[in-house]
Amino acid sequence: MHHDRERLALLTLALVPGVGPVAVRALRAHFGSAQAALAAAPSGWPSLSARAGLARLAAAVDALAGAREAERAERVGVRLIGDHEACFPDHWGAFPDLPPLLYVRGAWPEHVTTWPPRAVALVGSRRADAAACAFAFDLAAALARAGVVVVSGLAYGIDAAAHRGALSAGPGAAPTIAVLASGVDRPGPAGNVPLARALVRSGGALVGESALGSVPGKGDFPRRNRLVAALARSVVIVAAGASSGAHRTAGHAAAYGRDVFVVPARPWDDAYAGNVALLRDGAFPLCGLDGAVAALGFPDAAARDDGAVSGPAAAPPELRWLWDALTSVPTPLETLVERGGRGVGATLAALEGLVQQGLCAVDGARRYRRR
Repeated sequence: MHHDRERLALLTLALVPGVGPVAVRALRAHFGSAQAALAAAPSGWPSLSARAGLARLAAAVDALAGAREAERAERVGVRLIGDHEACFPDHWGAFPDLPPLLYVRGAWPEHVTTWPPRAVALVGSRRADAAACAFAFDLAAALARAGVVVVSGLAYGIDAAAHRGALSAGPGAAPTIAVLASGVDRPGPAGNVPLARALVRSGGALVGESALGSVPGKGDFPRRNRLVAALARSVVIVAAGASSGAHRTAGHAAAYGRDVFVVPARPWDDAYAGNVALLRDGAFPLCGLDGAVAALGFPDAAARDDGAVSGPAAAPPELRWLWDALTSVPTPLETLVERGGRGVGATLAALEGLVQQGLCAVDGARRYRRR
């Protein structure tokens, strides 16, 4: 396969230890192209002598590294996309810290290439409770049904729930993107590798900026979080601690001009301290699933979901009274009896009917929620 020369030069520069996106962009701006910068490396980039940090890196350039990496990418089915290509996000140019080259495993959706991207990022704690994960699952499913790409980071907890929710939307739904801190050929954590495979099979993608085979270090996760924010139009924080990665993702989103939405949560619970802080600082509250797709910037897409967020047509008419009492949050029987105005026996019988139809889920604590 013939690899685009500018893309190959970008890849070679990006593989130099110590050369990050800002340096690659500076080199290209100075020399006019990545190819010209690479050609000037053997001379030590003397025209950059005033910028000794960059000049010293010239000696570390391996002119063949890009070709080796490109061949490996082809072998494992990974696509390389440079920022000089039409399919690269055209709204990233104003942010020099964003990478000029991406690794993509799977199908690269056009939803994210133009501004505003038709994508929403859902993020939160790896240790989020069942109710928060259920909300992320249901919101992601509604977005995917409405043709909006769900972006997250493949971590346990909220990230995994968001990807699974998008996958549950079924045929015709928008794909979901997982942004990795590792090489896209080494998705992790290990427990979510099957989810990563299912995501790619369904038409989604694993995306990252790390070299193939890379195992993430501590500093790679903040880099991953900024890409999650950059790929989306809006970022939703479902559950976040005070110093969590999700909270930092919100900071990146604000820096990139993305809207930040936060699910209101329990102010006495440290697991939601990040939610409370972000709301205090002016983030938009996302108070429920009803109307969420439109609130996140896609009023036209909300109509495509055909009521799937609130589900008025999902239950048969004789069970609508109970469907209206259910939400995406797991709820105990006694609360549903009170909301529905029916007795315990009638409520239980109706719940079993919804469960058998696949419209209601029940957890180990005998709490019920919409599916």
